[in-house]
Amino acid sequence: INVSSRRSEISIKNAFLYPNITSKFYDSLPWHLHVSIPDIILRGVDLEEVYFKQKLAVGQLYIKQPEIKFFRSRNQSRNLSFRRVSVPLPKELQLLSIKQFDLDRGMIKIFNADKLAETEILNSNISMVGENSRLTSPGGNQPANFESDNITITLGKTYFKPEKGEMAYAAKQVQFSTKEKRLSLEGLLLNNDEKSFQLNLPSLI
Repeated sequence: INVSSRRSEISIKNAFLYPNITSKFYDSLPWHLHVSIPDIILRGVDLEEVYFKQKLAVGQLYIKQPEIKFFRSRNQSRNLSFRRVSVPLPKELQLLSIKQFDLDRGMIKIFNADKLAETEILNSNISMVGENSRLTSPGGNQPANFESDNITITLGKTYFKPEKGEMAYAAKQVQFSTKEKRLSLEGLLLNNDEKSFQLNLPSLI
């Protein structure tokens, strides 16, 4: 971790996020998340506000080429939901605000897993852009609440094969904007090898 007060910048190299496998709650969780990130850069950081006001304001958060892996336990029936996102904030912070958020050239994979095997059900490139995002602590050791004016998620070269069923799905690009509430797909391909069925849709909005 490098901190430059002159440039108002913080850079982090080779960051990792993974679950604690020794935790007593590990086996009861329906999902586990593994993330590796070669480079994280925070620009336009006001370090004085962190110390005096317990607020961290960031002009730009840049995340380069992260690899994101979700592992779903076959023994759990609960689904992964992003309807309400909550993440922990350090107790020293009451507010984290990010004017511009960029996740660049990432990779996301989702697996169904048990102790003996892992089955990949989704593989995709991923990029994200966020505008005026905020994490606000409600206090009382509660997880922070996340809000954003807009997040645009772009998936590229996406392949999805549910564990149940015979159909596989592929797309050149999938894009979703939270502000416009619009989902667009390019180069959508539905394929069923066992029944020799294939459907190619150039675009779908």
